[in-house]
Amino acid sequence: MTSPASAIRVPDLTKLDELELQKQLGSDSVAFEKDKHGDEIHGEIATATAIVVVSLAALRTLSVYLVKAHKRKKFRRRVEIVRKDNSRKIVEIEYSGSSSEEPEAEVLKQLALACDVDAKDLAKL
Repeated sequence: MTSPASAIRVPDLTKLDELELQKQLGSDSVAFEKDKHGDEIHGEIATATAIVVVSLAALRTLSVYLVKAHKRKKFRRRVEIVRKDNSRKIVEIEYSGSSSEEPEAEVLKQLALACDVDAKDLAKL
């Protein structure tokens, strides 16, 4: 049996992305790590990785953020799921744009599945 997810790592965020996620999730639900390969001094965009604490509300907010960030169009985004036992797995969250379902709901289901969150719990949102 796999350990439940405790965090989702979302890499390659700009400063604007950081501010948006901080505003949406609050400081109790998200932290940021500066990526080593970003270098604003030399003209490159500095990036960060968000570490989102897994909760039903955070999954919902993250799904809305991901869809909004891609302007509700087709996208594929890699995130890293961190389990309570510290094991990790990379998951691709994908929205094809062809689903009859709302994009936020489709992305939310993928995030929940990756984090082993029960679908019954999602209905409570």
